[in-house]
Amino acid sequence: MSNLPPPENLSEKLHRLAGYLNFSSGPCDALTLEAWNDVYSVAVMGDPLTGPAAWLVVRDWIAETIEKLQLEHSAFQDCEQAGRVIRLLWSELLPAYLDFHRDLLFHQVPELIFNGFFMAKAAEVLLSGDLHAEDNRVIQNAIDQLDDFVGYRPVAMLENRQCQPYRHEFVRPVPLFIKDAGTSMGPYHDLIRAAMEILRSTAPDILQAASFDPERVEELAMDPRAYDFDHPVNRRPNYHFGGWDDRSITEDGFFNRFVVRQVTMEALLSRLRDEQELDPEEVLQEAASVLAGTILMASAINGWGPGWHSSEIT
Repeated sequence: MSNLPPPENLSEKLHRLAGYLNFSSGPCDALTLEAWNDVYSVAVMGDPLTGPAAWLVVRDWIAETIEKLQLEHSAFQDCEQAGRVIRLLWSELLPAYLDFHRDLLFHQVPELIFNGFFMAKAAEVLLSGDLHAEDNRVIQNAIDQLDDFVGYRPVAMLENRQCQPYRHEFVRPVPLFIKDAGTSMGPYHDLIRAAMEILRSTAPDILQAASFDPERVEELAMDPRAYDFDHPVNRRPNYHFGGWDDRSITEDGFFNRFVVRQVTMEALLSRLRDEQELDPEEVLQEAASVLAGTILMASAINGWGPGWHSSEIT
């Protein structure tokens, strides 16, 4: 268990997460997502890359909260489900996820990937599956459910059979912003928050021309894969600037998850870190404006949904 006790002001949030893990069958509403993010934001204690392993601190705080609730509330007398989910999520699923993607995410550290929103999505797929199955099966099914993004991939058409992307190319983008739940704490927090504010205040005609409606962004996420300059996908003009996830579509035919590239985010962060002469807030607004413009440019190329481009456009 962590030596850091959970702060009193997180009591309500932790109670919500304890109830979710013990009684839910999967779906995670906005308030619960917000609770994941708020607890993680406190556990980070600044920079997730230099402070304590926040994803493990969150585990310890939730486990401690459940133990306390078992003693104080009759509704929590039976916490078998929560106990199993906690063990599977932090001891099995998250380490197994990195191992499964050891070739894809070799350059990443868990502290950057496993933010509050990622843990929320991981818990959601666990609870949505068959928790009574054997551990190995539960974990593999959860990884398969988590990996829901591959992005644009040029595929060959041979004898009328479409070649599918390699399974290990699929990954779960790191959620940085979720509508109604907030912006994840971490190195990109200020940049993402400022960029979203700029996009919301952008003139409607510019947004329309760029096929971008900020209100339709259910999630803004980051592709954690290393940028491969030799991969055929990166020969597509401006693909490396990011784009809408073409597998994440609303019932009315609009894309609703936008995925940015880590190489873009790191380039902007380096500007924030290295600039010494200008006012930090001015540099942040400059970087956020560049990110917002990059998103609009990528969106204009991508289009707002599968029906945006006509059949004549390659």
